[in-house]
Amino acid sequence: MMKTAIWVAAIASTALIFDGYDLVVFGTVMPTLMNDPSQIGPLDPSIAGTVGSLALIGVLLGSFASGFIGDILGRKRMLMSAIAWFSSGMATKD
Repeated sequence: MMKTAIWVAAIASTALIFDGYDLVVFGTVMPTLMNDPSQIGPLDPSIAGTVGSLALIGVLLGSFASGFIGDILGRKRMLMSAIAWFSSGMATKD
C-alpha cells in the first residue's frame, strides 16, 4: 500500500511541475511577443492579460471536469489518462 502511495505522489508531483511550466513560459515569452509584432502580430497588454486569464479559467474548468470524471472512472485511471493526454500535447509540434 505504501509503495502505491509513493508512486502516485511521485507521478502527481511530476505532473504538477510540468503543469506550472506553461505559466513560466508564458511569463518569459510574452514580453518578447509584445515587443516584436513580426512573431504573431501586434499584441497589447490587455490581450496578453486576457490570454493569461483564459489559461487559468481553463485550469479551473479542467479541474471540475477531471474531478467529476475521476469519480466515475476511478482516480487512478483518470490521473493516468490526464498525464497521457498532457504528454501527447507536449510532444506534438505545429
